[in-house]
Amino acid sequence: MASIEKRVSSTGKVSYRAKVRRSGDLPLSKTFARKSDAEAWAREIEARADRGFAIPSREQITRPLSDAIDRWLTDRLPELSRTDQANARRIALWWRAELGRVALSRLDAETIEGRRNKLRDEKDADGNPVRTKQRVNRYVATLSRILGFAERTLRWIDSNPCKGVARFKEPAGRVRFLTEQEVEKLLAAVDARVNRDGSPKIGFHTFVRVALFTGARRGEVERLEWRDIDLTHKRITFRDTKPGGDRTVPMPSALVKAIRAYGKVRPLDPTARLFPHSYRFDWREVQGTLPDFRFHDTRHNVASQLAMSGASLLDIATVTGHKTLAMVQRYSHLSDDHVRQRLEAAAEKIAPTKP
Repeated sequence: MASIEKRVSSTGKVSYRAKVRRSGDLPLSKTFARKSDAEAWAREIEARADRGFAIPSREQITRPLSDAIDRWLTDRLPELSRTDQANARRIALWWRAELGRVALSRLDAETIEGRRNKLRDEKDADGNPVRTKQRVNRYVATLSRILGFAERTLRWIDSNPCKGVARFKEPAGRVRFLTEQEVEKLLAAVDARVNRDGSPKIGFHTFVRVALFTGARRGEVERLEWRDIDLTHKRITFRDTKPGGDRTVPMPSALVKAIRAYGKVRPLDPTARLFPHSYRFDWREVQGTLPDFRFHDTRHNVASQLAMSGASLLDIATVTGHKTLAMVQRYSHLSDDHVRQRLEAAAEKIAPTKP
C-alpha cells in the first residue's frame, strides 16, 4: 500500500515523501519536490509489484544507465567483430555522456527521442548535418542492444524503452557501378601513382585491385596478411569481417597476376600485413577521376556486375559478405534479363509454344 506524506523543512520548503509497503517486502520510500511526481513513482512501484515482481531495492531503483553501458562494454562488446567494436564503443560512450546518470527505472522513450533528435539536428560549420539519418538510427540501435542486455541478461529493467522509439526512414541503398571505360580510367589513374623515387606504387595498385575485384570492405583489405592469399587455388580469405567470421572469395586471374607481381617486391612472410601502409591519401588523389565515386562503391560495383552477369542474390551475398539476402535485394533489378530468361524457359516447359 502506498502513502504520500507532506513534509515542511525548517526553512519552509515543502516536499512529499512517497512510501510503498507490501506484505513480505521491505518498505521503500523516496522524496520528491512535487506531489504528482511522488504519486507517479508510487504507482510505478505498485504496478511492478502487481505484475509479480518484488518491490525493488533503493539500489535497483537508482541504478544508472552508465552501469548497464559499462557491463555491456565488458561482456558483449568483445563478441562483435573488430570492425564493429570501435564504432559501437564510440556510440556507447556517447550515450553514457548524455544519459549515463539517468536511472534505468526512469529512462523512457521520450527522453531517448530527445537525444535522437539532437543527433539528427547537429550541424557542421557549413550548416550541413553531421550525421545521416542512417547513422542516427545506428546510435539508437546500439542503445537498444545495451538496454536489451539490461532487460534479458541482467534483469535490471522490465522492458526496453527503445522499443517505443521510432527510427528515421532511410533512403534507398546506393547502387553505383562502373562501365568498362570507367574501370580503365580508374586503373590508369591508380597505376600512375608513383613513389618519391619515381618507381611504381605497386602496393597501392594491388590494394585497389583487391577491392575492385572482390568487393571487400576497406578494413577487410587493410587487415589482409600473406597467409590469407592462396595463389595455388586462386582464393583470398578475409578475416574477422563485419558480419562476423571469415569469408573466402575466389580470385579472378587478373587479381592473381597482380598479387604475384606484388609478391616479387614484398616479402612473403605469412604473418606480415599484405599492405603495411595506408593508402587513403593516394585514393583521395585518384578519386576525382570519376564523378560521384567512393571507395565503398567498389563493393557496389562487384555486386552490380555479378547481378548483371546472372548471379543469384545468394551468390552475390557469398562474395560480398552481406549478412542477409535483404541487403543485396537492391541489386535484383540489374538481373531482370537473367530472371526473364529463366521464366521464359520455365514457361516453355509448362506450356510449350506451338509451331
